[in-house]
Amino acid sequence: MRVVLMMAAWCAAAPAWAQCSSVADPDQRYLCRAVSEGDKSACSSISSSDLRYYCRAVTEPSASHCSSIAATDLRYKCRGEADAAVARQKGASPSTSDCSSISDSDQRYLCRALVTRDTAQCSSIGESDLRYYCRARAGRSTSDCSSISSSDLRYRCRAEVEADRAR
Repeated sequence: MRVVLMMAAWCAAAPAWAQCSSVADPDQRYLCRAVSEGDKSACSSISSSDLRYYCRAVTEPSASHCSSIAATDLRYKCRGEADAAVARQKGASPSTSDCSSISDSDQRYLCRALVTRDTAQCSSIGESDLRYYCRARAGRSTSDCSSISSSDLRYRCRAEVEADRAR
């Protein structure tokens, strides 16, 4: 009983990025850690240049890194999320105009939901794991993370939601 209580206390006190160590894909693990800690230095370890630029843009936040991303949809998603973070820092309302340029409809709705923090956008996402991730991130609640079947995305979801709530 004592061991269980001690373990529960450790889990409750564990930092958000502790979930990231369970992410199998190295690039996703570094991205998870950078986003959950708000530490752009972890981005340097990401091997994919597009993901590295995205990581830097959302951890600084600054959309200037987004223009170097080759993948069009990721570039627009990057701009949408980075611009939204900057707008929130300034107390302004974020815009979803960059999200509207994303060709993949699931990613477009995810971008809009994350920018506006509107979980209603998530209901239009067809892929179930992405829909749960969307609801968790936009609603800042880890309960939907538990329904994600992909373990990497589930761990990232928990870490990112915890970090979002701490900010």
